[in-house]
Amino acid sequence: QVLASPVSFLAPADPEAELMMIASLSPAGPRLTAPNNGNGRKIFLGLCVALLGVSLLFYPGMTPSFSADDYPHLVRNIHYQDFLQALSVFTEFDGREYRPIVRLSVWLNYQVDRTATPFHYTNLLLHLLCTLCLYGTLRQLAQASFPAAVASLLFALHPIHSTNIFFIMGRT
Repeated sequence: QVLASPVSFLAPADPEAELMMIASLSPAGPRLTAPNNGNGRKIFLGLCVALLGVSLLFYPGMTPSFSADDYPHLVRNIHYQDFLQALSVFTEFDGREYRPIVRLSVWLNYQVDRTATPFHYTNLLLHLLCTLCLYGTLRQLAQASFPAAVASLLFALHPIHSTNIFFIMGRT
């Protein structure tokens, strides 16, 4: 299996196999390769099932209401009339803060629904994507899937991340 694409670190690798650096004469440069006997795929699928469990764990907190801390951020980021006007978040500061992608995502969530539910689902999705990225990074560093999966699950389940999911601006 060649790990050359930007998201290839999410592809399962064999946990016992060491990655071998193979010099390539192609313009892409050296490529990382590892044999695949299916163990990494099983661990990756297990991680995905565990992330489904993480979603179910956080589900009870997915309420259709905002917290008091969310309102100031909503008021400053939902007043744009259309997408082109919303792009102005890239050229203007919000007080001392400059977080244009977060502000644009708040506006996009508000266009979907006026309740807090899609905001919470977006935050949960971002948390799960961060967990998968952490898994991929740790798997490359440790060259083993199982320890990377365990560490990623600890990250996903840690109670401090409930703030990232239940408060709208936790996505920063």
